[in-house]
Order: sequence, then structure tokens, then C-alpha cells
Amino acid sequence: MALSLGEFLRSAGGSDSSQPSISTTSSRDGSPQLPGTAGPSSSSPSPGQPETNPISRRRQRETDDTDDLLMVAPRFAKRLHLTQKGEKQLEFFCKLSPEQRQAYAFAHALHLEEKISKIQPVDALYTPEPKLLHKIVIYAHQILLCPAISGYRAEATRMLIAVIERHPGWGYTSEIKEDNQKAKIVLTVVQNTLTHACSSIKGVLGRSFGDPDPNEPENDRLRVGCADIVQLTRDSIRTLDTNRLVVNKTRANLAMCTRFAFLRQEYRKPENEKDFWKGVDNELAALRNKYKADPESLNKYFTDVLTKDVKIYGDSPDSGEVVATEKHDQQREVEAFAERTESQLTNLGNEDGEDD
Repeated sequence: MALSLGEFLRSAGGSDSSQPSISTTSSRDGSPQLPGTAGPSSSSPSPGQPETNPISRRRQRETDDTDDLLMVAPRFAKRLHLTQKGEKQLEFFCKLSPEQRQAYAFAHALHLEEKISKIQPVDALYTPEPKLLHKIVIYAHQILLCPAISGYRAEATRMLIAVIERHPGWGYTSEIKEDNQKAKIVLTVVQNTLTHACSSIKGVLGRSFGDPDPNEPENDRLRVGCADIVQLTRDSIRTLDTNRLVVNKTRANLAMCTRFAFLRQEYRKPENEKDFWKGVDNELAALRNKYKADPESLNKYFTDVLTKDVKIYGDSPDSGEVVATEKHDQQREVEAFAERTESQLTNLGNEDGEDD
């Protein structure tokens, strides 16, 4: 009969108890398992154990950073007075990953560098020639004193640009006109000059009313301490001519006095208090539209305005002188532009002399 393994070992003088024992463990399902081997669920964390994957931890940190940036972004946008477009760009930037933010910032820096490189020093430092600046001031005053202009804002700007274009010898050459950067600088000078002159005229109008005469009836009562229409017109000419550029040429005439009577009438309208010159332009446009087929009625309207002004603020001892005043070339040129009378411009020629 064959011996069993235990009997064989005992018969050889050994004992199975002397052999090293091999311990086993049991898996969760009860099956034996050798030490050093993992069970089927050893790679999964136990319930409640935090995730230890480094990639997941980094992604979580990036998400937290993005949330923090999105919280403070509106505060930065408000502090820096960003536009709505700028706020959206900042929000977009905050949602990017750190690597994407670096790439975006670098691309934006390159974009700015390219834009800056396109700005030529001559454009950035361009200043209109002194002669051109001198002529802009002179003709800005003449345009605002012209009784034929149809508007004191956009129309006055258009007329002044047209005048300096007609005289390239003053400095507004075709090269300057075709250079957008330089043309914008000239346009800004024109607009600022007209704005300053309009402000000066408005100041004269505001100081011309005087006080109501208590001895006169309420309606259209005569005022005391006021400027009559001739004085108002002359004061307006004088306030524009602080450097005595045109005072020796420009004289108050009847049409000019009529226009200043109209301006004084518009000044007293409550609806023009917020934006006086806009109200004036709107009223002139309404009158042109109302009387476009009846110029005689339009002339009568302005005559009535002047008559009413004289009744309220008094007549002038120099009224006869005003009626007889003749216009000089600058006034005729401006009126030709205002009335779009090309024949008058042709007759005036295109001289670029210092005294024109």
C-alpha cells in the first residue's frame, strides 16, 4: 500500500511541523489568498477615502482658481471702468486654464506691439501749421457771425472745412486731407475752435438782457440796463476778436443784427436751456422746412423778430450806420459757402494771401 506524504516524511525521520508554514488570508468572498497579492477590490478606495489621483487634484485646483477669478472679475472691471465688451473679454480670460491664459496674454501683447509699430512718429506728433491755425480762428468767427448759416454745429464745421480746403496754401493740402490721422487732428481743431467761439457768443447773449422795467406792462415790457441789438452784435464781434484778427474789417450790418435778435429770442426759451445751440439748429431747420416754398414769408418772420427785439431792448442811435454797412471779402466768401453760391466763390478767386 502506498504511503501518504505525511507517513513518508515521518518514516524519513522528519516532521511536517518543521517545514515553514505558509499563511493565507481570505478575500472578501472567503477564498484563500496568498500574501502580497491584491484582491479584486484592493485598487479602489474604501468608502469615505479621498481621491489621491494627482491629475484629478490639479484639475480641482484649476476649477477653484477659475471660480475665484470669476468672483473678483466684476470688481476689477468696475474699478478700471471697462466697457461691456471689456467685461466679457475679462470673463472669457478668467475661464481659461493657466496655460491658456499665458498663451492668450502673450498673443494680446503681440497684437498691441503690432498696432504700436504702425503708428508713425510724424502722425503722433502732427500739429497743423501756424498759418492754418490762424485761418481756422478767423473763419470760425466769420462763419458764426454770418446771418446766412443754417446751423451752428455740424453745418458750421462743414463750412469751415470747405473754406480751408479751398485754400490749400494755408496748409490743409490734399496730402493732409488724405491722411486720416492728420485730417482727424485738423477736424478736432476746427470743432474745438467753433465750440469755444459759440461759448463766447452765448456768454454775450446771457449778459444782454438787463432787468424788466417795473413801469412797463408784463407782456413785452421794455428792459433797463440791457444791450440794444446793435450793441449786442458789436459785443459779439468784439468777444470773438480778442486777438484783433478781424475787428478792423467786420462791422455789424442789418442782416447780422437780425440773426442776433433771433439768437436772443431763442436764448430765452426754456426748452433751449439744456442745449442752446442744438435748440437753435432745430428751430432754423423747422423754419426752413416751413417756409421752403415761400422765402418772402421767411424774411418777414425774421423782420418781425428784429422789430420785437427793438421794442423790448430799445433802438440804437447807430441804426442808420448798420443799414449802410458793406461786407468785406471774408464775409462774402463765407456767405457764398452758406448759400452754396458757386458763382460768388468764382468771382472771389482763390487767393492765398495773408490779408484775405
